[in-house]
Amino acid sequence: MRVQHWFYTIPLRLRSIFRRRQVEHDLDEELQYHLDKKTEELLSRGLDPAEARNAALRAMDGLTQRKEECRDARRVNLIDNAIQDLRYGVRVLAKAPGFTAVAVLTLALGIGANTAIFSVIDAVLLKPLNLPDPDRIVQLMLFVTGRNANTASLLEFNIYRERREIFDQIAAYDTVKGINLTGIDPPEQLRRMLVSVDYFSLFGAHTVLGRTFTEQEDRPGGPHVAVISQELRNRRFASEDPIGKVLTLGDDAYTVIGVLDTSFLEGDAPDLFLPLQADPLSTNGAHDLKVAARLKPGVTLAQAKAAFYARDWLGVVALLAPLERRLGRRASARLAYARRKALAARD
Repeated sequence: MRVQHWFYTIPLRLRSIFRRRQVEHDLDEELQYHLDKKTEELLSRGLDPAEARNAALRAMDGLTQRKEECRDARRVNLIDNAIQDLRYGVRVLAKAPGFTAVAVLTLALGIGANTAIFSVIDAVLLKPLNLPDPDRIVQLMLFVTGRNANTASLLEFNIYRERREIFDQIAAYDTVKGINLTGIDPPEQLRRMLVSVDYFSLFGAHTVLGRTFTEQEDRPGGPHVAVISQELRNRRFASEDPIGKVLTLGDDAYTVIGVLDTSFLEGDAPDLFLPLQADPLSTNGAHDLKVAARLKPGVTLAQAKAAFYARDWLGVVALLAPLERRLGRRASARLAYARRKALAARD
């Protein structure tokens, strides 16, 4: 019975919205019919026409009130009122085109600014990292004299990568630095990064041409090879195949072995990657590297911390932190710094 009721009322309500004039006309005719019938009834009782009409109106509680009751029974007043308000607003705005233009421009700027800000926050803070199993990737840090440092030395990296019972993959990489591309006209300063062999697989980087480094190429004294970005390829090689081409970087020649997919390189990314070629016997204690690792399947962060938190002979405590959280904090700090600069410039 309830379903049949809705099959009957829904078409009536839709008709009240989209054929409002016809519905109002039908309502006027129906109420006028009842008013005339009541008036005829009162005339037959001996009342004069004026008194009969007034009495009929009083008996019906007035035509206007009856119309409102009929409209309420349709239950479309909210939509009907909204449409009327919209029409009224359009008429008012059309009478003041200057004010309308300023109002629309202000709203457009406000909506655009908020959309841009949310896009940045969503990309930097809210959207998950575009990495394979990001919850299993950790960054190795050091706790030195009461402060956290997110860098490590070559000596420490060699110690960390022996912990294969905890880590499935571990990679070291330095900060982006400049290097001169010579032997061509015009020369150019490129942005390069030194990375160990597991860097690309750890962070889910793929090549569109060629390949990444092998373990032999990442050993000390290994061949000079380079993996370049798609942007550098387009800028320097155009439609040529860059694989096997030689780049003179400083005083050394490097052979291009791969071109990275553009989805991996975003923002202020390096132009090329060179093998770190870390010496496993190095005693270099300079903290100029960053180290990230992927936990072995089945190893939780708590288990890794319990096995890894041990003071070694270097007098430091190694810390593990989820890479996603570290990047989120760094992004938050950058956003706060940008906001402070914007406020200072405005003042």
